[in-house]
Amino acid sequence: MEEEGDYPFEVYTCGGIKAWMNQKESFCFQPYTRNIPGKVAVTLHFQKGMNEIVAYADELAERDIFFYYEFRYKGTEPVHGFIELEDYADEILDAVISPEIWYRKVRLFYNMTTAF
Repeated sequence: MEEEGDYPFEVYTCGGIKAWMNQKESFCFQPYTRNIPGKVAVTLHFQKGMNEIVAYADELAERDIFFYYEFRYKGTEPVHGFIELEDYADEILDAVISPEIWYRKVRLFYNMTTAF
């Protein structure tokens, strides 16, 4: 980040998500709604320079589900970032390219680190 400050986001998920910002717990949101995303407004405090968001996501997995979470930036200042996929990048790419592989190859839980 070019400037330290608070940045507004909306977070969407059908399951649950817990997030840590720079190694401090930031928020937990668990709507657990059947394939209808819930949303919550959160404010994340970014330090100047590199920042890290670590997200844990889960789902009840007792039915056909949409398994995802989404961060939508709602501010006006430009934000740039990248997602680092450490252990399962090839499997994730296979799942995106061929969705039927998702059920056979890709684990349902990932430690994904997003740096801004």
